[in-house]
Amino acid sequence: MNKDLSWDAEVFENVVARLNEIDRVLHLCVQGLNMIHGHPEFVQKAMAYMKSRGKDVEFDEDDWTRRIEISKSNAQFAEEEISRSFPVLHANAAIAIWATLEVLVNDLVVGYLVAEPSLLQNDPLRKVKITVSNFYSLDEQDRLKYVIDQHSRTFGIELRQGASRFESLLEIVGLQGPIDEEIRKTLFELSEVRNVLVHRARIADRRLASACPWLGLKAGDSLQISHERYLSYTHAAHAYVHELMVRVLTVLECITRDEAGARLNRQS
Repeated sequence: MNKDLSWDAEVFENVVARLNEIDRVLHLCVQGLNMIHGHPEFVQKAMAYMKSRGKDVEFDEDDWTRRIEISKSNAQFAEEEISRSFPVLHANAAIAIWATLEVLVNDLVVGYLVAEPSLLQNDPLRKVKITVSNFYSLDEQDRLKYVIDQHSRTFGIELRQGASRFESLLEIVGLQGPIDEEIRKTLFELSEVRNVLVHRARIADRRLASACPWLGLKAGDSLQISHERYLSYTHAAHAYVHELMVRVLTVLECITRDEAGARLNRQS
């Protein structure tokens, strides 16, 4: 394997930053909704103060009345979200976490193929059928993405769930490996949950109920992502990223997994 893969560090830095960004935005939104809860009272006091100023300031009572109604509507929505532990925010965060992992795995595979084109001669990439006109209309990286997409369709990888989908792609460049069973289970759940959030408008289907019985859902139930479930997803995502970093180090530096893990722990 070509060891000139300096882009690796940037790929991992970006994905960790993205996961941290998702978490930070979530918590800032939670803080904001909690603040909105008391906003109507503030607007009413501001209206009373402006009205008391009389001719000293321009005062439009209809405009202030509209502001109060809007603030009450927003406060009611915030109260509903607070009482349900912010399911919309947690749902959006879960979708973003899965998308971040998808981008990471695809970027790793493409990057390794760019750095080591001989990997394209390995099975099963050699068996992938492509449309020549489509292939030659693309630049180098897009050509590789196209090949990977065709490979996924040919071998049904895009239909797999959880980490199995990622591992099948990583196998192309020899980066497949072991995963902690609890992390594997959580990533599988996240992929199933993500599909319902994106394609079923948060309404559980038989597939989710059957695939993840521990969630206690049945078809037709509303899927609510609690803060605890969100934390399990973000923890699993960080753990999987760390696992991939360990694999990359073992390949590039020819060291053991324990040595790679120890090095990463020293750097963190």
